[in-house]
Amino acid sequence: MPLRLPTEDHPLLVKFFSLPKASVKSLVKFLQREPPALMRETLAARVSKRIKVSPRDASQLLSVVTNFFSAFRKSGLSIEDFLVEFRKALEETREAELHFEGRRWNEHKSYLVQILKCEKSIGVTSKALSVMTDHARIFRDARILTDLRPVFGSNPNEPPDAAVIVHTLKIEHMVDRENKDFFVALDSLDLDRLDKVIRRAKLKERGLKRSFSRNKTSILDPC
Repeated sequence: MPLRLPTEDHPLLVKFFSLPKASVKSLVKFLQREPPALMRETLAARVSKRIKVSPRDASQLLSVVTNFFSAFRKSGLSIEDFLVEFRKALEETREAELHFEGRRWNEHKSYLVQILKCEKSIGVTSKALSVMTDHARIFRDARILTDLRPVFGSNPNEPPDAAVIVHTLKIEHMVDRENKDFFVALDSLDLDRLDKVIRRAKLKERGLKRSFSRNKTSILDPC
């Protein structure tokens, strides 16, 4: 199947291929030596310091690189064959800056080959993020809203006889790249149960980290 480059990636690819040679060399050296990270932003912060670009530009560059690496992995092709398809895909875009004659392409190709060999850094990072987010629903954020609700007697004109405290847990999540909200009503006992569940999950996480550290397996944290 021919390789297709998403239209939204075209400006980022132009920016990537417009980098000075010194910056590209620094980026490649960084990727060859740097350990993997779960979050692209974590790696971007390190890139920003290394090649002297803004954190935003570093994040965009890594977006290009991780997408590039993911496309290579999914293709099942050799590096040489994948780069042939990648060049064809670049030439099919409307961006003149992505159409390269032989000599210029060969200059870029040497760096692209080196990037595709950075399995321990960008390869693991791109795959780890895919594994981490390969779910029907992905958690985005949460908030608890607390209300005091009066309990009236038989005469609603009289002051309330009592009140109850109700908490509403709002969970923001993503489904098929679309943000959605989910609301759950809680009382004080529910908060205690939720707290116990979270503390137990943290203990299990610590135990897993200790266990895998003895096996010299890196655990990637989202920070």
